[in-house]
Amino acid sequence: MEKEQIYNLIDAFFHDELSKTEESILFTVLSENNEGKEYFKEMLKFSEVVKLTSDEVPENLDREILIRTVKFSTKKKRTKYQLSYLFAFLIAVLFIFASFFFYQKLQDYNREIKEVHKIVDYQNKVISLFINSLPAARVNETLQNEIIIKKNL
Repeated sequence: MEKEQIYNLIDAFFHDELSKTEESILFTVLSENNEGKEYFKEMLKFSEVVKLTSDEVPENLDREILIRTVKFSTKKKRTKYQLSYLFAFLIAVLFIFASFFFYQKLQDYNREIKEVHKIVDYQNKVISLFINSLPAARVNETLQNEIIIKKNL
């Protein structure tokens, strides 16, 4: 028999939950198992100490224990969820700061492009003024060293 099954049988014995056949099986197993014997002895001592204490247990003690264990278990779960929410919140804040940083960089590049565009427009205007201020080109109508080619028929 496994260790847990033996311990469960011993616990059931001390709670008066075993039938006569199960008790005989338990004592047969205990005669062969040393760990089970030790556990049985410890449980026997424990049950004797419990019988010696004659203090009455208050009626609301079970209720108080239940309330405190429920509070304790809900606190653990809540902190676990709070940590995950905190982690998600920190990641969201990090993304917001990163997007703000990149937005500022984009605005800086946009300003630089506008300035370069203004400079290029100014340079185009200056070039067109220079071109328009030059005198018009003159073409002479008289040809010097004129070559005439004729067909021989």
